[in-house]
Amino acid sequence: MRGAGCGHRGVVGALRRWKAHAVSARGRDPAVCLRLAILGEASPLKPFWLSLLSLGLWLLSGSATAEPVCADFLQALGQKPPGLEFIECSAGHDAQLRALIATYRVRGAQAEQVEHQLVRDAQLPPLRFACCGWHAFPRDDGQFRGSLPGPQERPYQVSMASEETLIRERNQWGAIPWFYVTLILDLEDP
Repeated sequence: MRGAGCGHRGVVGALRRWKAHAVSARGRDPAVCLRLAILGEASPLKPFWLSLLSLGLWLLSGSATAEPVCADFLQALGQKPPGLEFIECSAGHDAQLRALIATYRVRGAQAEQVEHQLVRDAQLPPLRFACCGWHAFPRDDGQFRGSLPGPQERPYQVSMASEETLIRERNQWGAIPWFYVTLILDLEDP
């Protein structure tokens, strides 16, 4: 017999025992009683509870999406170029927006390969020398960063630059100790 031993027939009795985390005198698990009381075939409240449960799950599904966390983003994407070393990821700001900022570095001797991959995969503008280092200049559309697909329809913004140097020729990049790659994931809309 379904629900036998659950005592007060209906939801109220099952809820009381379930909240108290007690087992009824006849050894029935209160959670089983609650399930039988709510979803049992004979329960007139079944359609109501199923609708309420569906509504609750739908509401929770929007808030259950976790905010992204710091990580080696390129490794997670499977797009980390050889020789690129993950340094750190930290929470910060990008143009006053909360953001996660991952920083990488690569030796000058390998920087051209990393740049080539980022130009190809992230549409990063090629690096050019200006004043005191190598960095990307704005493209025709005004963007000086590349982008890669990120979580929750937010792209990773990709940039690359050398440390300060007076080396002006690409064929001498091997003499530049480090180039840095930064991935920025904005956590909010502007």
